[in-house]
Amino acid sequence: MPTRDQFLSFAKRIKGEMDSQFIGTLKTTGITEDDLNQDDGRHSLKTAMQDLGFKIFPSLDQARLDGFVRVIRAGSVLGAIVSNLETPGPGSDRDLARLLNELKHRYPENE
Repeated sequence: MPTRDQFLSFAKRIKGEMDSQFIGTLKTTGITEDDLNQDDGRHSLKTAMQDLGFKIFPSLDQARLDGFVRVIRAGSVLGAIVSNLETPGPGSDRDLARLLNELKHRYPENE
């Protein structure tokens, strides 16, 4: 099992690739298949990514090992939308509507 420092180093490599991108895609087989089969490995990578300001969607628990996940900047509007979709609750519909409206005004359709 890799150490927390190794997961953080991997997360920093991903961050370096993401510095010029808004959103990225990561093939889960490019991580460490054996380690992601363990709860500690998934949790360690998730924590390392969160420490650097990113979230993984779908979560590594939900991703298939032969599939892909998205790497999203946690503080972005898209990150907030994904968080609202992942954790519904009282007021989340209102928050989601506000975020979607914000996107609509930021990027109006060309007429």
